[in-house]
Amino acid sequence: MPLGSTNDPDYLNDAFKVPTFCAALPSPALQHPELLKPMPEERKGTQMSCAQITAANFQALTVNKQVAAHAAAMLRQLLTRELRYYALYFDQASGTAHAKYLTPENIVSTRR
Repeated sequence: MPLGSTNDPDYLNDAFKVPTFCAALPSPALQHPELLKPMPEERKGTQMSCAQITAANFQALTVNKQVAAHAAAMLRQLLTRELRYYALYFDQASGTAHAKYLTPENIVSTRR
């Protein structure tokens, strides 16, 4: 669940002009370019039925609620200037989560 503000990787060089303030975050598409590639069922000419598409995109019942809760927390932190991370990855099956923290190294490493 990434959060971002720019698609221009060069803009990230100056993200920390002020050492304690991040002025730019890499967009989700910059963090994960695969998000822009169509899934097989989204391609023209697919012969998948609605049931097949649903089965191919199965997710746990509570995923959307978990994403919404994390997104709301990130938005509140962003608006109150308390945001410390810009991406959160979770796995419901194992009960784990890890974040990408707002550091100059993490922001610049997103430049692909």
